[in-house]
Amino acid sequence: MQTNASENAREAAQVWANACHAQLSEAECDMHRLETLITQTAQTLSASFQTIEQRWKDRKAEGEMLVDEEVGRAVTALQFHDLATQLLGHARKRIAVAEEGLKKLTVLPLHGTAADWGAPPDLAAPVGHANLETGTVELF
Repeated sequence: MQTNASENAREAAQVWANACHAQLSEAECDMHRLETLITQTAQTLSASFQTIEQRWKDRKAEGEMLVDEEVGRAVTALQFHDLATQLLGHARKRIAVAEEGLKKLTVLPLHGTAADWGAPPDLAAPVGHANLETGTVELF
């Protein structure tokens, strides 16, 4: 009976170890996507505001219509900022799950049974959009 309980605890530990590895890998991917989104957003905002300034100086009469286009691009960039923030929050959740699993890996194999482990949570991807073209932002 003790051997069976030990085997079950080891199996549960393996499930959690695999879940921790998967969560950390996904968090790394989320962070890379976040870095890309933030870089694109900063570049888009900078370019939009430079264009707005130049168009306003060049053609005040026509400038209003042209400024509207650039403001649309800037708003899109701000929406991507929101998506990037969501992605960062999700990466933090993944890290928290991995930390919980690692704590269990250090304590439960010595004290506890497979029933003490529970199941690792399944976290779905928070954001799937990575395109900064105007009009392509999907809001949630």
